[in-house]
Amino acid sequence: MKKTLLGILAFASFSFAAAQTNLSFEAWTAGAGYDDPDDWFTLNEFGAFGLPITVSKETAAPGGGSASVVMTTTLCAACPALSIPDTLPGLISQDIPYTGTDITSIDFSYLYNAVSGDEALFFAELTMWDGTQTVTIAEGAINLANQTTWSTMNVPLIYGTSDTPDTLSMFFSSSVAVITGDYSYPQSQFGSELKIDDIVINGIFSVGVEELGLEGVNIYANDNGIVINTEEVLANSTFEVYNIAGKLITSNTVLSTYEVVSNEGFVSGIYLVKLNTPQGVATKKVFLK
Repeated sequence: MKKTLLGILAFASFSFAAAQTNLSFEAWTAGAGYDDPDDWFTLNEFGAFGLPITVSKETAAPGGGSASVVMTTTLCAACPALSIPDTLPGLISQDIPYTGTDITSIDFSYLYNAVSGDEALFFAELTMWDGTQTVTIAEGAINLANQTTWSTMNVPLIYGTSDTPDTLSMFFSSSVAVITGDYSYPQSQFGSELKIDDIVINGIFSVGVEELGLEGVNIYANDNGIVINTEEVLANSTFEVYNIAGKLITSNTVLSTYEVVSNEGFVSGIYLVKLNTPQGVATKKVFLK
């Protein structure tokens, strides 16, 4: 499946650069007649070649925050001339520089309007370039069936080697059969619509943990424990603290602008602090002595 998928996307690879997260799809950039989620590759920019807009922004009823991404399988009259099937799924992909082997799984929120039994696709892999070819270190995939309300999916990554990767790649598509070229899957259908939000990469060294992602938030460690300092009280917000193995150690509601998570019972080491707010998610890696 993977080789076919990459082959279909190869025609577009010249325009794709390594991205830097935007896993909650809160950041968007306007193009010529369309919006694109920052740091994600889409086919929208190929409108100049006659391709339809297949990725859009959902703000009326997002899965979280102020926006979600929407992928729609669409008729593409210009595609056969480009040696692409005329059933064009909405798709997004992202490559993130990553050198850890501790990602256990990837979570995301999704809603899928599957036309006539269509199925969507999520695929992720950790890879490395060995000087001559790309080697797969770990991978995980799932086909998504019709889902009429927002739901959370967890996809484990299965490791095949103990080598150190250099890239984490993630890919979503609103239809699986046409993008993989495997027509044992249900036929891809015009109008199938996949909505995605709030991707979480599970593992203490997950990419982006050094980026807080929210203005006015400072998370750090001191002699008393872990401090979550904000410019104003964050209503309806919670925090979670994970250890190096990805195990949840403690969680609670944020009640003040200076929240201290006591280090009593904590062993010395690295911890991941995750702050969940209606405005988005902030994460930070801290070291407790």
